[in-house]
Amino acid sequence: MRYRIILLATTLAACGCGGGEDPIIRDSTFLPVYRYQIEQDRDSEDQFELSVQWDGVRYVFAVRFSGSYGLTGLYDRSSGVTSIAPDSELTVETGYASPLIGAFRAVVIEEIATMPTGEFSAGAWMIVTGNDTVRIDVASGTGGVALALNGGTAVSFEWPKFTELFAPGSAAPTWQQAASASFQVLRIAALQARTAFAALVDATRVSFTNTPDVRSCSMFPGAPPPDVLNTGERVLTWLGSADLGFDLRFTNCWVDLAGEDQDYLYRGEIALTGWRSSGDGSNRLIFVGFGGDEFGNRVPGGVSYLDLDFARTVPNSAGGSDFDPAADYTLSGGFAIGFVQP
Repeated sequence: MRYRIILLATTLAACGCGGGEDPIIRDSTFLPVYRYQIEQDRDSEDQFELSVQWDGVRYVFAVRFSGSYGLTGLYDRSSGVTSIAPDSELTVETGYASPLIGAFRAVVIEEIATMPTGEFSAGAWMIVTGNDTVRIDVASGTGGVALALNGGTAVSFEWPKFTELFAPGSAAPTWQQAASASFQVLRIAALQARTAFAALVDATRVSFTNTPDVRSCSMFPGAPPPDVLNTGERVLTWLGSADLGFDLRFTNCWVDLAGEDQDYLYRGEIALTGWRSSGDGSNRLIFVGFGGDEFGNRVPGGVSYLDLDFARTVPNSAGGSDFDPAADYTLSGGFAIGFVQP
């Protein structure tokens, strides 16, 4: 794992964890902002796979974090804003089962700000698909984007219309569909930084015994969707060493984001292995992650999704909840991730 910044060698107050130690001192404090980095081994065939189901039609994206620094940016814990830094790069291939066939490369040009809702509030990126290059600029303050094909005249879309460009049956040109798909992939990839950090914070509460830490999830305010429990749970289990890390399981776990209409139901499992952390003389965590250390070295492990499903829920007219037919996701595969003092 490589970083744009260099960490000075210091006497670490929090443990720089080896394979058999407790991975963190419980009274260590997290910083308000971290630089995150997501990447994969260049020589590995492992990949991060995103499956999106929209009105019963499934799109499959095989994602490689392919740039020199993979996907990197800042995560602000208080605001929940996750940025994606310039030169972050993804290579995406679509599966034979996907209506959108082919591959594209997405490169961030100007820093993207990803809001907790998943929408972008600023930034620009480009995609290369076939012989075409498409530039996508976020229209700050207007809630949309402008697309320009091969340097031509830009075409503007509001967010809902932009998102629907690759919906089932879309008649949009392939380059516009690919641009829309790249937005889905980039925002889901950025969301993984928040998901992994939440797991890190959660892990500090575990007693570091093999006794699972069981917590109830949010309760649906009315009737839940069909075949879903009113209140699910998440179970976090420490597997005995920093290398083995944690097992995180979700059973009908509904996450109610206060003040947002972006609530999700999680089902499935995440393996979090190769934990490393280090701190400074004030007991602040200046590095923490899975699959890499504070010196930029890769270690075995990372974040592995074992068919984790998460689906957005929306209120219905009866006061209960239904699934959003355009927001049903499955994640598999994985990556290494680290959070470092910016």
